[in-house]
Amino acid sequence: MSRVAVSVSGVSKRYKLYRWHPYRLLDFLLPMFGNRWQEKECCALQDVSFDVLNGTTVGIIGRNGSGKSTLLRILAGNSFPTTGVVRMDGPVSALLEIGTAFHPDLTGRENIYISGTYLGMTEKEIDRVYPGIVAFSELENCIHQPVRTYSVGMQLRLAFAVCTSITTDILLIDEVLAVGDAYFSRKCFDLLSSLTREGKTVIIASHDLASIQRFCSRVLWIDQGKLVMDGAPLDVLKAYAVSIRSQEEIRLRHEAVLQDPQGLRARGSMFGSGEALIIEVTCVNREGSPQKIYSVGEPFTVRIRYKTQRPVSDPVFVAAIYRMDGITVFQAISVRDGVHFGKLDGEGVVNVVFDNPLLGPGQYVLSVGLFPHIDVLDKLGTTPYDLHDRLYEFSIEPLVDCAIDLGLVLQPIRWEHQHGD
Repeated sequence: MSRVAVSVSGVSKRYKLYRWHPYRLLDFLLPMFGNRWQEKECCALQDVSFDVLNGTTVGIIGRNGSGKSTLLRILAGNSFPTTGVVRMDGPVSALLEIGTAFHPDLTGRENIYISGTYLGMTEKEIDRVYPGIVAFSELENCIHQPVRTYSVGMQLRLAFAVCTSITTDILLIDEVLAVGDAYFSRKCFDLLSSLTREGKTVIIASHDLASIQRFCSRVLWIDQGKLVMDGAPLDVLKAYAVSIRSQEEIRLRHEAVLQDPQGLRARGSMFGSGEALIIEVTCVNREGSPQKIYSVGEPFTVRIRYKTQRPVSDPVFVAAIYRMDGITVFQAISVRDGVHFGKLDGEGVVNVVFDNPLLGPGQYVLSVGLFPHIDVLDKLGTTPYDLHDRLYEFSIEPLVDCAIDLGLVLQPIRWEHQHGD
């Protein structure tokens, strides 16, 4: 029968902030003055409660500063809650910082013994697990070298090997696994999976959502110190992605405040002969609302509003998409697609509609142009009426339920199979 390995009940953590560092000492020495020295209070965790059964793997997600690391430090016993109760049923091992108890001038071997002692192991216990630590970290050739000569990744490998070697029931891991390369990260997760099969409890905080989904059986989402969702990985990760997307939309719209067109033209981001001008460019979703972040395969439209200074005959509209490194991904040219606009006089709107976009996850930037004509064989090109060069950013977010890189373009294909010779 499963037992509760970790119980967190009504935990809050508040920190006092001071205008001047010596005020902290005065507050400690003269508590009778109350909060006189204190400027304000920061609440890192607010009334967090949950239970974790033994033999389960729980992921903790949230933005930077949400309270994930504070919670792990409290679970590890490195910090104490201001209010609330934490109960840990069994010995705890924690990997919260790279190189905990590592001394840079001591060798890897010496640091193994120091770290093992720090984690509560006896010398005989360390002797027993030492060969396994060295083998797992793959540092046989430099284990007798000072740790200051190790790369960050090498220090992580050694720290993880020491942390997981201790006989423990509960293992706490912070974001540190993100430092390792793909090979070592997979090796670590394989080891963690074997530990959970043995009935160990693992709690891991990470921004690597794909790993959280693949490895964890349950996910806690913490935002601004509060536990906002606790449930199945896919459900929580989808809700978290929606929240991040909404916040990112707000940020991008704030940054996309209309700039002075004359200033942009002076910098060369907008240029042209001026007979017709592009006065607004907006990416909109299927409901026609402005949007800058889309899911893979989600339809969107590039809306181009124009105004002519004098009548122009059969102009050509262009919309080009680039990766952030400058590689051209796609160019839509109206005349090449057999679209003709005839005579334009005054204001109007042209929509470039992506009903089934094939773009993979990533950041993109958009250029739009209005030309008198275009000859695709002319390398020198034609002077545009107006061209807005790489001014409009948008992004495609990865699928929450897909942990692999889908590539830049999601090319439709057909599979064929033949039996026999």
